[in-house]
Amino acid sequence: MTASQNMWLYCLASDGDSRRRCALIAIALLHPLDPLSRIYPLLCKLSLFNLMCGENDITADFDWKHVLKRFRNTLLWLKGIEIDGVAISTSVIKAHLVSNGMSSYEADELLGPDDKQDVVLMTKLLLAISLLPDATDEDRLLSKSARCVLC
Repeated sequence: MTASQNMWLYCLASDGDSRRRCALIAIALLHPLDPLSRIYPLLCKLSLFNLMCGENDITADFDWKHVLKRFRNTLLWLKGIEIDGVAISTSVIKAHLVSNGMSSYEADELLGPDDKQDVVLMTKLLLAISLLPDATDEDRLLSKSARCVLC
């Protein structure tokens, strides 16, 4: 708090640059927000909000585009990823997108790892995944598990 303005700084933001992101983590992700904090009643209601903070309750904000691009790029790893014991690879994602009516060509375009900074491509892929319907009773068990993880 500055004595002359009687104001508090509650949040620092980063544009996603790796050095600035590391610096922000070192400043604003040190310990859980104290339940006695003045901002805790406002933030604790946000179920997916990270309640880690730094000194004087400083919280971090990372540019959503960079967070989602890292998520997309993780999904596109050649070896795939494992979520809740379910292996998710680009071929698994493609199969689910195609089974939901997307052309094989369009799925390949969305899953192409050529441009890891393409925000439009990232948004289209994550939107397509988010629009996948729930698995049906007729789906195979492995397909149901993957669809559940993707949804």
